[in-house]
Amino acid sequence: MNCTAGAHTVGSAQCQFFTDRLYNFLGTGQPDPSLNTTYLATLQATCPNQQAAVNDTMVSVALDDGSQFNFDTSYFTNIQNNKGLLRIDAEIGSDPSTSAIVNTLAASANPSSVFDNSFVSSIVAMGEIGVLVSGTVRTVCSDTATA
Repeated sequence: MNCTAGAHTVGSAQCQFFTDRLYNFLGTGQPDPSLNTTYLATLQATCPNQQAAVNDTMVSVALDDGSQFNFDTSYFTNIQNNKGLLRIDAEIGSDPSTSAIVNTLAASANPSSVFDNSFVSSIVAMGEIGVLVSGTVRTVCSDTATA
């Protein structure tokens, strides 16, 4: 399971992280065509298109529309309905390597059990990713001299 699919069932994101999907997707000057049109209108009302959008850093939108405070599987149903807030949310629903998981979790008769087991497995797998034990830690990320 993609750990993003589970982790995005709770919380919110600031407008600045997804306004490109609402107004200028991939530089087209148009919204992301994969977004549900009703959801798009709601997001545009919440995050108006502004050049110097001070509010982009203050206004947040639920990652899981209608269920942002519950660790549940409605996130996957939202993805199926083209209501994934972030671009990665939309992509896991359309990517052949992850869409089957999205569909399984959204349609499961006992979604909590399937979801919980999948999420735990993904977190364990992430914990097994090697940690840098030698090398230089940069204090300034843009400093390539120590990379």
